[in-house]
Amino acid sequence: MHTSNLTTRVIDEYVIEDVPDFVVPVGVPNTVRADVGDDCFFYLVDTQIRASNSALEVFSHFIERIDNHDQLSKASVIEIQFDPRYQTIALHEITIKRENETIYKLNNCQFKVIQREENLDNRIYHGKKTLVVFVDDVQLGDVLESKYTISGFDDSVTDFFFKSLSLSWGVAVAKVYYSLTWQRNDTPIFQFRGGPQIQPMIISNKYIWDLQATKPCSLEEKVPPWFFGNHCLFILSDSSWEKVSSWLEGYFKLGYTISEKLQNKIQFISDNYPSSAKKLLYVTRYIQTNIRYLGLNLLHCGFAPNEPNVVFERMYGDCKDKSLLMAIVLTKLGIKARVALVNSELQHETGTLGPSPFVFNHCIVKVDCDGVTYWIDPTLTCQGGDLQNMYQFPYGYALVLNDGTRDLEQVITSKSCINQIEAHYDFTMTNSSSVSTSVRIESFFRQNIADQKRFELMSISRKQTQEYMQNFYSKYFPKIYANDVFTVNDNLEQNELCLIENYTIPDFFQKDESHDCLMANIIPFDFIGRLRWPQITKRQLPYLTERDLKIRIEFVLNLFIPIPIQCEAMTVKNKFFTYVFSPRSEGNVIRLSYLFETKEHVVPPAEFNEYLAELEKIESTMSMRITCSSNLFRQYIARIYLRLYPYYHFALSLLCLISMCALIYYWISSTDKKHAGFMIGCLTMLSFLAYRSFRCFLRKFP
Repeated sequence: MHTSNLTTRVIDEYVIEDVPDFVVPVGVPNTVRADVGDDCFFYLVDTQIRASNSALEVFSHFIERIDNHDQLSKASVIEIQFDPRYQTIALHEITIKRENETIYKLNNCQFKVIQREENLDNRIYHGKKTLVVFVDDVQLGDVLESKYTISGFDDSVTDFFFKSLSLSWGVAVAKVYYSLTWQRNDTPIFQFRGGPQIQPMIISNKYIWDLQATKPCSLEEKVPPWFFGNHCLFILSDSSWEKVSSWLEGYFKLGYTISEKLQNKIQFISDNYPSSAKKLLYVTRYIQTNIRYLGLNLLHCGFAPNEPNVVFERMYGDCKDKSLLMAIVLTKLGIKARVALVNSELQHETGTLGPSPFVFNHCIVKVDCDGVTYWIDPTLTCQGGDLQNMYQFPYGYALVLNDGTRDLEQVITSKSCINQIEAHYDFTMTNSSSVSTSVRIESFFRQNIADQKRFELMSISRKQTQEYMQNFYSKYFPKIYANDVFTVNDNLEQNELCLIENYTIPDFFQKDESHDCLMANIIPFDFIGRLRWPQITKRQLPYLTERDLKIRIEFVLNLFIPIPIQCEAMTVKNKFFTYVFSPRSEGNVIRLSYLFETKEHVVPPAEFNEYLAELEKIESTMSMRITCSSNLFRQYIARIYLRLYPYYHFALSLLCLISMCALIYYWISSTDKKHAGFMIGCLTMLSFLAYRSFRCFLRKFP
């Protein structure tokens, strides 16, 4: 390596020095570069790790070809994230290869250390920082090479090791080189997800994975969070759930000496809520609502919760803080409660990575009350329902602490927790000449969707909510305006929220000059956001749909005149969903009913085309067009005609029968058969012309 221009120096929170002695130089032969072709933007991804019980060094080496302007803007800014409490960064090399010239840029770069909280929107602060290196004079066609090492290990988790490495990316990579120098007392375990297992080459205590010409992985939308779309390697230290549980229980002890303020609150609950169920429901609502969520993951690699007295005093905490506080309060009230660690993304795949505290990313509480087990998430906000119908997220598996168990336990959720949306749209045509239409919308939300809607209504003002809802409908009716402020009826015990809106739509009916008629489109709005048709027809990864969802929509159109409908009912049932469409006409009223209920919420790639075909069956009913005459006189004629329609056909049939009998009698009794036949022919022709003229007069009617 060239070192003549490299000056060893320490600048603030990083150092510039030579490559560590454990690192093996890795290059990329030109033959390997040619194998992946023009789609290769990375020539080399090289990560070499040295791990011991008290130290960890991770060396990273990248060689990237700059082929487009997007890469140019990204590659010229190198970002390295580290935890300043126990990690340091050593920069080794930044070079640009331009044709036959090598330009050494490290000593001429600009550096900036920033604290970027990536989960700030979720109110989580982890204290990590990012070293930003600005590389100047990067041009299209350059090959940029960078080398750096992150050193440091949190001594609070020395018993456990966890590292994830990607084996595939969105672009092809000419060479992937990973090495692990293992100097710990335990044994490493290798887990692979999203691809086949790759056996390492072992040299003494060193494990090497050397991959050539890796293909790009599929980047597709709506992939289940527990599914690894790219090929990953997870390195863990040999452990057991018993060891993990014992270590974590040291942080989540239930025997805290509680403060006087917290003791007074517990006594208040005990005095005012006699039954265990009411105590549990009150504590759940109180902690969810009054202890606001704020995560300061600054203690012991983010595993240690704050003391319950402190959390109750300052009235905020993260999932660990709120779960421990809830478990202690319930325990003091005589209700068995234990903190449980889960992974909100891996869900039922939580145990597949192996025993490690790094597998979990969330805390909930397991409660045994009156012989029934509840899994309660104290971080949820605005959660409604009683204990029987309170929504429980399908976390899959949990590690329950201080419960005597030493393995993962399955989280059983209630099968009745189905998210429901029920909407009634009542359109009333107020005037036949101006075709202004009023609409009353009643929307019912149940289970988790009610919780989400309740949170939305509490997060912003009513004025902002009204503007948001009106803007949503204005996409379909540009001139719509609200008649008054919406009304909210919230049944917290049953977890049902009703939203009532009233609008006027001046342009509900649009005039079609070419046919001299009025047209209106009916769109099931609640399906639009929930049933997004996939943009691609071929898929390599599973497709995630809505889970436990039931939508029922009814449109009621009170029209000025009766209009018959010509669409047919439809029922579609398959393994993915059930769909029922029922149209009917009752005089001046048209009713359109929709029902959609999900079954399987994950569509395998092999069945994706079948799923698309089933969606196409219902697409034709997603938009209905209603037409009526724009002429007021013809509206009245049509109104009378449609009301007398059954009697008209009966009278016409009776008249034809009488006329036929009279004509036959006239022909038989007539002495001049030729004249009689001529008269019968003329009368028949005149009757046919009169009938056709009347039909032409009404042909523009619905």
